[in-house]
Amino acid sequence: MVYIIPSVIMYLLLLNIYCFSRERAKFKSAFYKIFTIQSIASIFSSVAFELCVRLPPAPAATPLLKLLPWQGPVPTVMLVICYHVNAVLFICEGIISFNRATAIFLGREFDEFWEKAMKYVYAIVIVLPNVVTFSLWYQHVTIDYLDPSNPEGGLSWDKRIVDPLTRIITTVNLFVLFAAICGWTIVWNVYTFYFITYRHKKGASYSTQLNKGDVKLSFFCFNICVLHILTVIMTVSHQNE
Repeated sequence: MVYIIPSVIMYLLLLNIYCFSRERAKFKSAFYKIFTIQSIASIFSSVAFELCVRLPPAPAATPLLKLLPWQGPVPTVMLVICYHVNAVLFICEGIISFNRATAIFLGREFDEFWEKAMKYVYAIVIVLPNVVTFSLWYQHVTIDYLDPSNPEGGLSWDKRIVDPLTRIITTVNLFVLFAAICGWTIVWNVYTFYFITYRHKKGASYSTQLNKGDVKLSFFCFNICVLHILTVIMTVSHQNE
């Protein structure tokens, strides 16, 4: 909870700037559209991960979690959301890294390319996470005591009866998505940083395609990428416990 609340507040402030402030006209590019999707997913991810993974083992959170249904659709839906939005986060990360790289090699065609590409981006963000996480709907998820003989020892929000095939499908889907987009993201980030470093060594005359704002966005995207990689590793690790 120490970092969840500040993170959610930060994303809400960013969304307010991008969508509702007087300056919102400055944030109409593809990068900000994708980052807006990522910010919304980050809010849901922070809340769902805290609720499903971090809070249950804490005995102090037991009275709060007792207010929720321990069986039925609610535990399953929340666990699906937890993994689904993390898939959205990582997909957006891969798209953003490609967006930053295309600012280099597409040049003047950059804006036109992304204006046409956004409809495919929306389709990927909607469809691909469902393909990855659909098998979670078939797992029996409940909230229960970690140790029934010790009700004060915390809770577990997890699967109780797991079909081996369903578990394998979920694990493989998450691993393939993570590995593929991780590799994709690293390649484009390395390309972008190589270009920035090369241009710096050769001087501004080498290329004028990237301004200081583009450079800052690239470094910002790299930092967010590292954060999301760590988040997904934590989520997938919990899935396989």
